[in-house]
Amino acid sequence: MGIAVFLTHEARDREIIEVFFDRDWWRLTFETEPHGLIGAGTGLGPISCSGGFKGNLGYTLKESGCLDGSHAVLNNTGVIILGAV
Repeated sequence: MGIAVFLTHEARDREIIEVFFDRDWWRLTFETEPHGLIGAGTGLGPISCSGGFKGNLGYTLKESGCLDGSHAVLNNTGVIILGAV
């Protein structure tokens, strides 16, 4: 079993973030629990700001066995989630 990796440069955009916390969508689409997004809301990056750093980057990891090589597109956001082959 491998690891599926998703990287985004839109981790501060609410429409993108919501996909990774939508329990109903993940259960219906992949029969698994949502896994969140590292950097959600503030992003990760090299931009210095009050209290730390910010940017637009975000990532998440998921065991690919639960995705079974499948894919899904959430049309409202254009987010495509691919399972590892």
